[in-house]
Amino acid sequence: MAEEAFDHEQRGQRKLYGRIKANYDFFFADKRKRDLANFEKGITDFLVKKGVIEDDSMIDDLRLVREASDNFGGSFVQIKLEVISV
Repeated sequence: MAEEAFDHEQRGQRKLYGRIKANYDFFFADKRKRDLANFEKGITDFLVKKGVIEDDSMIDDLRLVREASDNFGGSFVQIKLEVISV
């Protein structure tokens, strides 16, 4: 995800607090072998940097999924965050 494409504060979103469930769904434009765990830390650190979550230690439930891709014009990740307790 390009940093320019994500401006959490500009969209009026608030920082999430409490315990978090995070789903990262990966869509890749090709069939190369990739280790999803290598992508997780960068994405999570990005969410902290952009003020979406306070700290990555807030994530209690993390799911990394490689989704079937119909070549949507490039690779991307869909991020779903849910507060599971405060």
